[in-house]
Amino acid sequence: MKTCVIGLVAASIALGAQAGTLRVVPSAPLQILDPLSTTAHITRDHGFMVYDTLFGTDATGAIQPQMVESYSIDAAKTTWTFTLREGLEFHDGSPVTSADVIASLQRWQTLDIMGGKMKERTVRMRADDDRTFRIELSAPFALMLEALGKPSSIVPFIMQKSVVDAAGTGPVTRIVGSGPFRFVQEAFKPGERAIYARNARYRPRGEPASGTAGGKTVRVDAVEWVFLRDPQTAVNALRKKEVDFLDTAPFEQVPDLQKDPGLEVIDRPLSLSYVMRFNAMTPPFNDPRVRRAAMLAMSQEAILKVQVNVPGAFQSCTSVYPCGTTYSSPSAHYTGKPDFAAARRLLEDAGYDGTPVVILDTPEVRAQNKTAAMISALLRLAGFRTRLMPLDWASWLQKRTSMLPPDQGGWSIFVAGWSPLDLTVPLSSAPLTASGRAGWPGWFEDAEVESLLAQFADTQEPARQKAIATLIQERILAQAAIVPLGQASSYSVARRHSLDGLLPRIAATVYWNVSLSDK
Repeated sequence: MKTCVIGLVAASIALGAQAGTLRVVPSAPLQILDPLSTTAHITRDHGFMVYDTLFGTDATGAIQPQMVESYSIDAAKTTWTFTLREGLEFHDGSPVTSADVIASLQRWQTLDIMGGKMKERTVRMRADDDRTFRIELSAPFALMLEALGKPSSIVPFIMQKSVVDAAGTGPVTRIVGSGPFRFVQEAFKPGERAIYARNARYRPRGEPASGTAGGKTVRVDAVEWVFLRDPQTAVNALRKKEVDFLDTAPFEQVPDLQKDPGLEVIDRPLSLSYVMRFNAMTPPFNDPRVRRAAMLAMSQEAILKVQVNVPGAFQSCTSVYPCGTTYSSPSAHYTGKPDFAAARRLLEDAGYDGTPVVILDTPEVRAQNKTAAMISALLRLAGFRTRLMPLDWASWLQKRTSMLPPDQGGWSIFVAGWSPLDLTVPLSSAPLTASGRAGWPGWFEDAEVESLLAQFADTQEPARQKAIATLIQERILAQAAIVPLGQASSYSVARRHSLDGLLPRIAATVYWNVSLSDK
């Protein structure tokens, strides 16, 4: 720990940050820098540090202009016109232009689910001038602003056209944004440390900061992320004033941390939604009967208790949409309570031959590090053979994209902890994709679900949207494409009175508006 912190301080001094540096232990190690290439939340949070967005989502969930100064839509609702704010610059001093925006949106449309639905009806995007551009559609897309202002994966961050062009079909490698912080790429140590310097040329909006919207005013010289794999080491560093903030506190330590008068524990109620995903391409889960057997083995209560174990900090939720949101509803196909006898009967009917189920495990991600072992135990009670595959975070992210069969190094099951905002609307929920190899890892394919998603995009009537969302849920759960595992609160911890202006998190933790005190 001593070596790590000394190195961290030395890097700060070298950058001239010194006392104005906010030191953060992030939720997971940062490995992937392209926020359009993964749904990993730590990479999304990195994106909000470096890049800006056309629109943002405020703390009430409303979409607000961000890089956009004004916009309009024609009477047919098929042509949107946007004008950028004056004075927007990338970190290298070049202006942000309509060409940059169009290149960024075109790339985002190929990588994001909601962006893909928008792409299906995009005729063209064209620049009127350097600050004004149009999106012309073949049919109305009612969720245009929600798509452009979405606060979580995958966010349509605006990048330089030259960077987008250089990336081609691969990830971006040169991290140049126009956001409130500048990424110090030469100081980056993957999985260990990332440094973000204040972008002195950034022009924040005049409105108060709220969520990912409003005035992104930076009040520190730099923000350093240092990932400490051992939870106790992270807590000790906070108490010793070696770091200022833990973005995600280990659940098992929350009760003790709440008793510490020197620390402030920030409760983020029900800010995680857990989802189990099957590899539907290869045995045994290419058979829907086997997937349903696994679903019948799941106990939300057991999984949430072993992962969270903080009274009042979790709740069962069997909907594919977070409970309490617009489209959530109970389902006839899933109770969240185990029925091992019924699961065994389904396995026998399917002719399950004992093919081992390989469960991806990520011990260093504290928000979900105990789910895999509990799922393995439940599946064994239902008659499955299982094997855990523990991996570091970077390897876990890479492994889940592998389409190899489990017996050739692939996987069968993984669990992801999502921001509820990722799952609230069918078109933005990656777990609801049913487009096979073109979709989210797991590669479930179902023409009926895809048809329903298209119908959802076509309608603007709330009652009809609700009805379609319910049909999507019933089809997804009938086919056991995913298994909702409930919702949990998450906790952050700061040294008491050390941070002023930390915004309530709607998805990403953001560090504009934050100032340091009691240093």
